[in-house]
Amino acid sequence: MTFALPLALLVMLAVIGPLVAHALRQGRGPTTVFPAARLVRAQKATTKERRRLQDRSLLFIRVLSILGLALLGAAPLASCSRLALQRDRGASVAVVLVIDDSASMQAEDDGRSRLERALAGARDLMLATRGGDAVGVVLAGRPARLLLSPTTELGRAKDVLSQIESSDRPTDLATALGLADDALGPLPQADKQIVVLSDLATPDALPSTKAALSVPLAELARPFDNCGLLRARREAGQVSVEVTCTAGTVRAGRQIELRRADGTRLAAVDLVEAVSFPLAEDAAAGELSVHLTKPAGAVRDQIASDDRVDVEPNASDFSVALAADAKRSGLPTSGTTVLKAALEALEQDLSVSPITVLPDHPRELEGIAALLLDDPPGLTPEAASVIEDFAKEGGVVLALLGSQVQTATLGAVFQPLVAGAPSWADADAPGVDPNSTGSFGSLAQGWADLAAKGRVVLPKQPDDTRVALAFADGQPLVLERPLGQGLIVTTLLPSSVAVSDFALRPAFLGLLDRVLHEARLRKSFASTEVGMPWEVAAGASVHGPDGALLPVAEGGRLFAVPSRAGRYSIRAGGKNSPRFALRTAEEISQQPRPAPPQAARGSATSARQMTDISREIAFGLLLLMVLELALRAYKKGFGGASRASGGALL
Repeated sequence: MTFALPLALLVMLAVIGPLVAHALRQGRGPTTVFPAARLVRAQKATTKERRRLQDRSLLFIRVLSILGLALLGAAPLASCSRLALQRDRGASVAVVLVIDDSASMQAEDDGRSRLERALAGARDLMLATRGGDAVGVVLAGRPARLLLSPTTELGRAKDVLSQIESSDRPTDLATALGLADDALGPLPQADKQIVVLSDLATPDALPSTKAALSVPLAELARPFDNCGLLRARREAGQVSVEVTCTAGTVRAGRQIELRRADGTRLAAVDLVEAVSFPLAEDAAAGELSVHLTKPAGAVRDQIASDDRVDVEPNASDFSVALAADAKRSGLPTSGTTVLKAALEALEQDLSVSPITVLPDHPRELEGIAALLLDDPPGLTPEAASVIEDFAKEGGVVLALLGSQVQTATLGAVFQPLVAGAPSWADADAPGVDPNSTGSFGSLAQGWADLAAKGRVVLPKQPDDTRVALAFADGQPLVLERPLGQGLIVTTLLPSSVAVSDFALRPAFLGLLDRVLHEARLRKSFASTEVGMPWEVAAGASVHGPDGALLPVAEGGRLFAVPSRAGRYSIRAGGKNSPRFALRTAEEISQQPRPAPPQAARGSATSARQMTDISREIAFGLLLLMVLELALRAYKKGFGGASRASGGALL
């Protein structure tokens, strides 16, 4: 222990006074016996009694109190192993705690998970805060989330820390650090810090930050051993299983078991990376799961939660209906349409069903997950009704409007694709607005120099229609409208290469891929990575491995974000749809990375440093005062009032 004001320790000398005074009064004079004293009645020697130490416990308590006051005045600093905030500038600090809640943080060392250690470190840092400090919290599991904007309400930050739970998400530290940097930017504190509490089990190195960066818990980055189940799928007469393990993990003695919902074991094989179980017809019905047996002997498996996975049911053929005219939307060098060539370029497992007449009966879209319409000349009322019902039942529609809108026949409508009557403008259209790229990201930058020879112009659209991408002059290029359980995506340019190269840019493949992804989700053809959002209809209920999952609103739409791997059920409109959230191989097998040099230097000083323990000393003094009052009350109640009332030590 060291002291900021060591001169205050001189107060300790005050304890010498009572002890010296008592010692001086303990001197004994000569005793003379008078024979006549036997004739006088004996009296108590009060002078002698006053010289005796009557209450040793009270003296002890008061001596400790004097010593405590001296320590408190000296501002004691103790060297401790708990985390503490550095205050290089002496003033208040603004700090964002980046806490990794990804799957790898479930790895256990000595019966304690890495996330538990990270949260304990975060609580230590909260103990080092004081009035005027600002604390924020960012979670680094994908997608990274700003859980708490930096606030001086320190009690609120402590409450937020108590609500953090483990998840099966992959790690997204780069985005998390960006969120932390942005959150600290506008704060008035000159001292801004980002503290990363993570095992750094990520393929990417930590990016640089404007704020001071530290990674204080080096023990989180120890290598770990683990084998985990990624996915299990029913196929023709079998169940295929994907497994991954950390490098060097011993697999001997472990097995993979196929079980029924009631726990009955159907089959077992030795642990290998890819396993196929033959599946009898009587086992095809009902829910199945795959389990990884516990390691034997000295073999370690530090993440127990990934030793089980639900078996996904058979997926039906994924079919896409395509309505496109080769004369208007064909490629000059081949007989195929631009849309069909783009679908083939995506190399996805799907079948394309060309249609020449728009459907006017629901049975024509049975088994179809997505409907693609290229430059339609309007819809008949019957076709519009069928397409609207198709979307409400979970179908996805992509409509590329073009010059054909001006040839719409009498009675043709464009609902539910767009509201109102669209028109075609022959004037050249600018490229896209780079500030409107949104979910398209950097891909949409490729449309910045579009020189389209015309475009579709729309009247004002309803509030439930979102502009996903806009031209540089603010006019919409891509619209999205959720409808029931489905989605309608409309572009205001066709695929025709005679009008523009809109469909020849890489971003167009990204648009198609998004449409197919949404169609797979809504028709239960696909499983997704943990942490990827599922758009759900209003009023939908979602249940998963941890019970009910509350959808969150964003941009006027509802999304369910699974944080645990396993089977989910989405119920909307009386229909129950299964979904599966999957773990990623990198997250459960990627070993931790070393901390960046600048962060490692910062953490070395912050992991063990001098901490002010004045609060602890003051609390001890308060306890001594309470103890003294209790002792005096006790002695007074039991006839000791005459001794305690003097209040003296002697």
